[in-house]
Amino acid sequence: MKAILARDTVRSVALGAAGGLALGASAPPAGSVIAAFVFGAALMFACEPFVASRNLVAAGRTGFVAGLGFGAMALTWVATAIQRFAHYGPALAWAGTVATITLEALAPAVACALYVALARGRTSPVFAAMSVAIGFEFVPMLFPWRPIAMALPSREMAQWLAIGGPALADFALALPACLLVSGAMNRRALHASAGVLAGALVFGVGAARLGSLEAPKPTLRVAVIQPNVSLSTGLDRHQRRARLDRLRDATRRLATSDVDVVLWPESAHPYVFERSRTTDLPSRSATGAPAGTLVVAGVMTQRSACARWNGVLAILRGRVVGRVDKQRRMPFGDYLPFRSGCRDLRPAEALRPLAAASDLGALLCYDEVEPGPARERARGGARWLAGFTNDAWYDETQQPWLHERMARMRAVETGRDLVRAVNTGLSAWIRPDGRVVVRLREGAAGHLVVDVPLRTAITPYVRVGNTFGWLFVVLALASLLDQRRRKTSGGGGR
Repeated sequence: MKAILARDTVRSVALGAAGGLALGASAPPAGSVIAAFVFGAALMFACEPFVASRNLVAAGRTGFVAGLGFGAMALTWVATAIQRFAHYGPALAWAGTVATITLEALAPAVACALYVALARGRTSPVFAAMSVAIGFEFVPMLFPWRPIAMALPSREMAQWLAIGGPALADFALALPACLLVSGAMNRRALHASAGVLAGALVFGVGAARLGSLEAPKPTLRVAVIQPNVSLSTGLDRHQRRARLDRLRDATRRLATSDVDVVLWPESAHPYVFERSRTTDLPSRSATGAPAGTLVVAGVMTQRSACARWNGVLAILRGRVVGRVDKQRRMPFGDYLPFRSGCRDLRPAEALRPLAAASDLGALLCYDEVEPGPARERARGGARWLAGFTNDAWYDETQQPWLHERMARMRAVETGRDLVRAVNTGLSAWIRPDGRVVVRLREGAAGHLVVDVPLRTAITPYVRVGNTFGWLFVVLALASLLDQRRRKTSGGGGR
């Protein structure tokens, strides 16, 4: 028994670690897609031995250990972030990291246990795929990793995000893999054939969706400045003038390229704006943009020392013409859980698209990580998206690549081009099919000038929201209630 437990533990840790590497690395497209299919198949393979015995505890433990393996490869940067953000010591920072990784590991644990509960003692690829979708959709996670994020290099697979959101995309990805595993493990030719057909159908629907994407509309010339300000420089008040001068000089140079909008990353402007201010700061501290060039800058705003917001201001001809606040605050970054104080940033007050920037949907840092803010912006009339981020806190970790993966999901879900302005990288232009057209390398100063299409079509996911996720929950509950009814009536059950 101990040997079997050790074998299962090693296998589960290896499964999770492989998923962490596939999600965080900039892998070749084919490798990432194969990794996504293998992850879904392997998760079912790891849970399958507990189906016949209906051992939910063992199944949950297997999924949990797989999640720990993922966190060990992809989430250790959390300790550094907590130390830098919250000024906690190493012991508390690693305690927070262990708690975060434990929370992230609950998703595959729930997926495995739910599958065993739904399977009724028999192999069921449909329930396996549905359990994966439910587990990764509804278990709260600080950084919501999921199987579909691994498959983003496949534009066909990515389109399922636009069709029904992350839950449906995870289901569409996992179903063919689970059918193939069932066919191989149980020698069921029907399941294997169904897996091939399901895979062809999934890719076919995705390809059809790609072919129907809205043709490019009138474009907006957008420039992104990546200043590459280190963490120490950004926190040094004596460096504020030099930082602003670099941004202003770059803005003036880019304005000669007939640029309509210039994007400065999150917190790039080194001076705090009063919330009531309607004009730019005095000339020595102003953006310095030529007349006619709109600057959308990451700025801290305040009403008092204990009432601050992280957001962006749109400044045109010296006047503030729009403001958007960060909607999703990040624990240990924007606020300290269980300990409030003046360092905490306030929740958003301004959420509408910036009309002055051709209906820009601004996403501040953590707003790119969850699907809600981008969907709200698109539903509210945003014709393009921009992500404003400062990843200097995560220098030399996988976090910038993981963050970009999440941003790519938001572009596909909303059917909008997304331009990312990131302090230290990865600044990029992402198309609605999930493809990164151009990207600035990490850890280098530079700029992008891109012609961004202004789109108006609404994707099915923007219209219906997380309908498919809740549908899977309803189906799972109906199945569990039916099992209970059969058992109490003596009509079956094992």
